[in-house]
Amino acid sequence: MQVIQIHIGSAGINIGDVSWDLLRKESNLNHDGSRNQKGDVNQTFFHEIINNRYTARVVFLDTDDSPMNEILQGNNKAFFQSYSIGKQSASTYARGYCTLGKQNLSNAMSVINKQIELCDKLDGFIITHSISGGVGSGLTSLIDEELYNHYQKVPKVAISVMPSPDIGNCVIAPYNAILSLNKQIDHQDLTICLDNQQLYKICDNLDIECPNYNTINQLIAQVTSGLAIGYSQPKQMLLSDQITNLIPYKRHHFVQPHVYFTQYNKDNFIKNLYQNSYSSFQKNNAKQICKTMLFRGDITYYELFNQIYNQSNENVQFLKQVDWSPTNSKIAVSESKILFQEQKIKNGGFMLQNSANIAGQFEKVANDFDKLFAKRSFVFRYYQDGMEEQEFFDSRELTQAFIKDYEDLFVFDQNGDDPDLTEYYD
Repeated sequence: MQVIQIHIGSAGINIGDVSWDLLRKESNLNHDGSRNQKGDVNQTFFHEIINNRYTARVVFLDTDDSPMNEILQGNNKAFFQSYSIGKQSASTYARGYCTLGKQNLSNAMSVINKQIELCDKLDGFIITHSISGGVGSGLTSLIDEELYNHYQKVPKVAISVMPSPDIGNCVIAPYNAILSLNKQIDHQDLTICLDNQQLYKICDNLDIECPNYNTINQLIAQVTSGLAIGYSQPKQMLLSDQITNLIPYKRHHFVQPHVYFTQYNKDNFIKNLYQNSYSSFQKNNAKQICKTMLFRGDITYYELFNQIYNQSNENVQFLKQVDWSPTNSKIAVSESKILFQEQKIKNGGFMLQNSANIAGQFEKVANDFDKLFAKRSFVFRYYQDGMEEQEFFDSRELTQAFIKDYEDLFVFDQNGDDPDLTEYYD
């Protein structure tokens, strides 16, 4: 089975460079793709071009050549062979979707299809991008549509960097995010949501001094590593397994990642994993519906289940789950160590959690959208690239319906009554 990763826009490309450097090290490969010691290479993410020489199953896409040029001058340049780049930047969703994106779409899909031809059994796509930027929102929406139309049965997983609640470097990020949301709802099977603000807080928890974007990208790379390690286990946790266990209804496929690692102390491991969310929003009354958990190191199933059992008896909020999904966890354990900042760490955990918390993330973005759109600020930049005002209204209305869907499905009322789920049965 093979998985193709697609990194879109400046953020996606930079995350991809760091993620693949981590996957390369975990697979004992040199910068040029040659093996540096004996042992099998997991060909889910790597393609053997000649005897014991590998390249990444990856595609980089952008309308601007600057981010990719930096990577092609780096140490891993021989490792990456598939990319499609243009010559102009696209800061708005309209340029990424309506103009520059469509100009680059044919070439982008040609590069993706060449990677697909190298697969014996394609098991999924992992798309990494930021929905704050024009390319990450607009071009990703085009690629989502194409993959959905041509490879509808192949799982499509997105790692999406969301607009942060209080920090950011793009004033029109709320527009880009809301306009792209309807494409994500319809065309992606699993969307892993994270934001930089929360990742900076995690850096503080890890006592990392002066974190920068490279540090943040190293944390995000742990999500990619968590998905990849599932393919190297005797009992594999495939992308399709993740989707089956996490998504109760097709529209409710937005999840939050949690990553935690420790060198020595395994006490309260489960609690610390829950608290190390990559997403800023946590609702006090939100209950989880399902989760997948993958642990690495010398921690055992007995230790994990014992911690979960003890904390369940304490009735802690973070373990509370909806009554209509009594068995809501898929757990796997790997003996492999975690690599972070050139260190091998003994114990780590990776979790994807589906709960009502994600509604708060989009609620904040929607409120920021409303503030901008009330004054029609910056909208002329979208109009001049072919968008119409009605598209803003439609996208905002769909976002509100999406937020209500999650709240109806996951948040219990003050009396603790279950929500009416009959409207979702079809």
